[in-house]
Amino acid sequence: MRYLLDSDAINILYDDQRGKHHEIIHRRISQLRDEDELQTSVLVLFELEYSFFNAPDNKKGRIRNTISSVLYDFDAILSLDRAIAPVFGKLKAILKKEKNLTRKEMRKHNIDIMLASSAISASSVLIGTDSIYMDISKLNSAFRFENWLI
Repeated sequence: MRYLLDSDAINILYDDQRGKHHEIIHRRISQLRDEDELQTSVLVLFELEYSFFNAPDNKKGRIRNTISSVLYDFDAILSLDRAIAPVFGKLKAILKKEKNLTRKEMRKHNIDIMLASSAISASSVLIGTDSIYMDISKLNSAFRFENWLI
């Protein structure tokens, strides 16, 4: 099984100040089988780099350590491939129509929809906490996601 962690899951994983949630994510990862693959997306690295450059100096070290740990700990960093574009376009159009979301609401979820599209294309289970993932799972049977915190 392939597990694609989004930025929320990764931030919780590497922040031991998050107490119970941190422990849950660690426990779930430790329960993965040897043949399971732990993935994230280059989009998550983009978000982490943005966080780094916007963080106050006293938090930059922790964020840089998170980025380094992701690069070392994960089996795969999924890149964006043009084959994912039609999956994204269709998913976003269906989501907008079915949920009657405004243009502003849709922009807010662009990266989440890209991550979901990547998970579909890679046949991965997306691990995250964003509520939009539940909506996507109801609209696309190929999308699998888990919220390990509930």
